[in-house]
Amino acid sequence: MKDGNSVCLDQDVCPGTAWKPLFHKCYFFNETVQSADESIAFCGTMDAKLVRIDNASVQAFLQTEMINRGMNLVWIAANDRDVEGEWVWGPGDEVTEARWYDGEPNNTNNEDCCVIRKADGLWLDLKCETTKFNQRAVCQRQYKLLL
Repeated sequence: MKDGNSVCLDQDVCPGTAWKPLFHKCYFFNETVQSADESIAFCGTMDAKLVRIDNASVQAFLQTEMINRGMNLVWIAANDRDVEGEWVWGPGDEVTEARWYDGEPNNTNNEDCCVIRKADGLWLDLKCETTKFNQRAVCQRQYKLLL
C-alpha cells in the first residue's frame, strides 16, 4: 500500500528463502568453491554483486553466517586490482575500515582480491584466481520494492 508518505510491503523483498535480509539488502551464501572472478560472475547472474562490508554489523552478520554454514573463507568485493595497495570496493570507492589480519595485505604472489576468515572475521589478500583454500562467494543486492 502506498499513501504518499510511506510504503507498506505485503511480501518478502528478497528473491527467495535462500537469501538472508539485513539492512535493506539481501545476501546469498554460495556453497560452491569459486575463484574471486567466478564469484563476481556468479553474483552477476542473480542481479547481485560480491558482498561489501559497510559496517561492523554487516561484518558480524557475515561471520555468524560463515560459522553456521561451515564456510572458512568467503570472497568480498575489496580489491586492489587497479593500483597496488589502494583497496577499493569498486572504481572510486575506497575501503576505509578494513579489518586486516596481522601482516596483511602482503601481496605475496600478486594478491589483489580479499577474503574474510570465519575464525576471527579478519581479512586476507589472495590471488583472485585461487580456489585452493575453498573460498566461496557471498552475493548482495538491494531490496527490490514492488509498488
